[in-house]
Amino acid sequence: MWHDLPANEDRDWERQWFGLELQPEAAFNVRGIGIREPLFNPNVHRPFGTGDWLIMLFHHAPRLEPENPNPSAPPNTLMIWPPRHEQFYSWGEATEIEAHSWMHVEGTWVIQQIEALELPTASGGVKITSNGRFENHVVIS
Repeated sequence: MWHDLPANEDRDWERQWFGLELQPEAAFNVRGIGIREPLFNPNVHRPFGTGDWLIMLFHHAPRLEPENPNPSAPPNTLMIWPPRHEQFYSWGEATEIEAHSWMHVEGTWVIQQIEALELPTASGGVKITSNGRFENHVVIS
């Protein structure tokens, strides 16, 4: 099922978790973040989603449709899954090579911003022209 992460100090990606307990009543809470993490696991399917918002940027063309064996979205697709919403994603063509960046977030401010900006959630995703904003403005220390 889940693969162990490689023990490599020279890796070119980052992952950090900040807590285990959900706090949906908070204004804003980042629970975890990953920058350019390789997609290690094929066919990630969470029928009941997670208890928080999952915002994911696919740097390579991902599979977002379980029945489709081919990539179903273009590179630089941004997906936003609401809490407890079914999630499916997978690498498009090659495991451990295709990267994605992600954040697990929660809170009332998140909901307000997504609604105010009319961002699509749990749909086919949004193609973005520059992924630098996602990566360059988040620092894991």
